[in-house]
Amino acid sequence: FPLGVDELAMAGALREEPLELVACETIPLYVPAHAEIVLECEMPPDVLHDEGPFGEFTGYYGIENRRPVLQIKAITYRHGAIHQASYEGKPPQETNVLQAVSIEGEIVKYVSLPGIKAINVTEGGCGAFNAVVSIQKRFEGYGKMMGMAVLGTWGGRLMKNVTVVDEDIDPYNPTEVEWALATRVQPHRDVEIIKEVTGIHLDPSLPLHERLTGHSRTSKMIIDATRHDAKEFEIVCSPEKGAVEKVEREWAKYGIRLPAG
Repeated sequence: FPLGVDELAMAGALREEPLELVACETIPLYVPAHAEIVLECEMPPDVLHDEGPFGEFTGYYGIENRRPVLQIKAITYRHGAIHQASYEGKPPQETNVLQAVSIEGEIVKYVSLPGIKAINVTEGGCGAFNAVVSIQKRFEGYGKMMGMAVLGTWGGRLMKNVTVVDEDIDPYNPTEVEWALATRVQPHRDVEIIKEVTGIHLDPSLPLHERLTGHSRTSKMIIDATRHDAKEFEIVCSPEKGAVEKVEREWAKYGIRLPAG
């Protein structure tokens, strides 16, 4: 929600009933009455402490850094409280999925260009660094325009690689995406690299001094994997409509065993 919107009120709106709140024990705030665990804290503005390294969403142990300190004032919890955690490490893992879903929604909401059919912020890209965007291409150059629009959103600020494909490509199917890269891309024509753009200090590919200073300037790549000169592009060779479904439906008749798994 935008800055200034009462998130507890919006939670009630989504539930279609009021959200029951209870006052904290030590600080002047209200929290959901049925929360699993509530940590009441203060954060002194002038206190920093060494933090890390921890396993991070990138799949690597991050660097040690100075971070603000939370001073616990009270802990309250419901009976039988559940502390839900997630594994942080090499993808696939939960954080990548949760992070990707929110980024995808934000990009769809804030990109003003029409024509986004689907977007996949990939698990292998740590749920933040790589995206495949399927679009309805309006004219030549539109793929790169869309790539720049995606990178220009707040949700796309951590992205490094955006691949734009035609609407006939399923962005969630890596084989189809790779096929588009193999048959619709000329690197000298369809790849753009943007230098000195905001990144994140957890990106292990950045130089250490960039990560330690907090500057974290990265380069970003847009790959326009849409058909160039689409009206003259070669016709896709694919089975007759319904043929694949028929084969799958009648597979048991053929007597061909598939390997386990």
